[in-house]
Amino acid sequence: MKRRVNIVAPDESQIHKAFEGQEGELTWAYVGECVATFERCETWFRERGCRLDLGAEIQTVAQEYKQAYIDYIGALGLRFDS
Repeated sequence: MKRRVNIVAPDESQIHKAFEGQEGELTWAYVGECVATFERCETWFRERGCRLDLGAEIQTVAQEYKQAYIDYIGALGLRFDS
């Protein structure tokens, strides 16, 4: 079965339009900062799918690349004498 990924603005009408005609359970994720918008999305998807929690995975990647980022910023500081 071919996997489909939809990237949709957190707007109820846009979500309904994007997933119109799709069968089965959806897996969804909210990528944003607004808790109220996240909660609205959770309500909209409650009956259609399950939420993919990205928090732990994002933290793992952040820790993995933390030192490389610090080194990069340090090198920029040296390069531009700031």
